[in-house]
Amino acid sequence: GSSEVTVSGLTTWTQGTIEGVASSQALNANGGIVLTSNGSKTLKRRTLNVQGTLDWQDGAFSVGSHSVINIPESATFAVRAAGHTLSSSATINNTGTIIVDVPTSVKLQGFSPSLGGADHYVTINNAGEVQVQSGKLHLSYLTRTNHTGGAVIVSPGAELEFARGGFHAFDSESAYFGDELLSGADLDLGGSTILNGSSISITGGT
Repeated sequence: GSSEVTVSGLTTWTQGTIEGVASSQALNANGGIVLTSNGSKTLKRRTLNVQGTLDWQDGAFSVGSHSVINIPESATFAVRAAGHTLSSSATINNTGTIIVDVPTSVKLQGFSPSLGGADHYVTINNAGEVQVQSGKLHLSYLTRTNHTGGAVIVSPGAELEFARGGFHAFDSESAYFGDELLSGADLDLGGSTILNGSSISITGGT
């Protein structure tokens, strides 16, 4: 639709597409939003403003056509959809907390148009916290992360993988704590970034 949408209670999304006509059109999930069931969900040309928790429990999640997800300071993006992918051309602005808690892995990945044209990235702008509490967060091909005063915390036994074809930047006010696996990505550590891990494994990239 072409109108701003505001939901005061909990929004439950099981499958299907939420689409606007411009990415500036807001979907305000003021009571939080939960993504359930194995059905695919697609957000197109919308800005999703989250209050409370965005709880991605199951199903592939495509955030396309330059849609935006805003996680403010008081909000949480809980990533629990093990084995699934957040894909397309999303921008996630996080000043709150992103929590990854999966038994296996979850992936973020952009895409290249089949008929040529510009690549589409999944971008995370992080000024809050990204916590990988269990499992693996796989930042795959065509992902960008920009950490500006934020922190990345990887719990013992969990993994964060920066894969080939991505770009990840930490400024001098941001910090990284935990194990890191870098495999072919470009990594800018921004001067005084803290690397405080039990094992740092760099297998490629710069």
